[in-house]
Amino acid sequence: MVRLRPTCPLELHIFCASSIRGDWSAPAASTTTSATAVMPPEFKNVLTTSQQAAFDALTALGNLQTHPRDPESLRRMAVFYYDQYTALAGVDPSTALASAYQSIRYTDRYLIVSPNDSDAKVDEAALLFYTGQADKAIQLVSNVLKTDKNHVKGNFNLGIFLWQSSRHDYAGAAAQFEKVISLTGNDPRAADVLLSAQQALAQLKRDAAAAGHPLPSTLTTTGVTAK
Repeated sequence: MVRLRPTCPLELHIFCASSIRGDWSAPAASTTTSATAVMPPEFKNVLTTSQQAAFDALTALGNLQTHPRDPESLRRMAVFYYDQYTALAGVDPSTALASAYQSIRYTDRYLIVSPNDSDAKVDEAALLFYTGQADKAIQLVSNVLKTDKNHVKGNFNLGIFLWQSSRHDYAGAAAQFEKVISLTGNDPRAADVLLSAQQALAQLKRDAAAAGHPLPSTLTTTGVTAK
């Protein structure tokens, strides 16, 4: 899973909704031949994960020269630059920022041909937030949740956006984290998101109290409302 870390007291992270290396599946109509599928095994085995990703991105970029609307290639390029941002954010901010904008551009192109991909929109919202476009990020992920209200990572990320942006909407953020906790509490596959939501809610309560806007005492770090 690709993770982006905002600046906040806890090492909370915005979640990438999908990844070429993870749970993302290419659209069935794709015309791209995967680079790793044609890479000789003896060559692939000596490459690092990042080198393999670069090789795949280069293949996708070449495919876009002849198939500029190919969804898999566009998404692969978007995720490649997303990963580059993640890797470089702490060591080379200017290059990381350029990678973030590249990912946004490829995602915009991808969404023209795959407009219903909620995961791609959630990923783009994360990068909009990190490039200082918090209002656009909030609007984009809010639109996703209008049609996919139980999108776990969309709900979590919206909580981060509302909390960490200039809005400091503590109550709105708390509602999002409680929503995530209710969605993931019985799903062992989502244990990392559940833990992050519980930690976020606990820290959010402390921040809200310190800012003079204490949250209702009925909120708990487990997301269970006291009776």
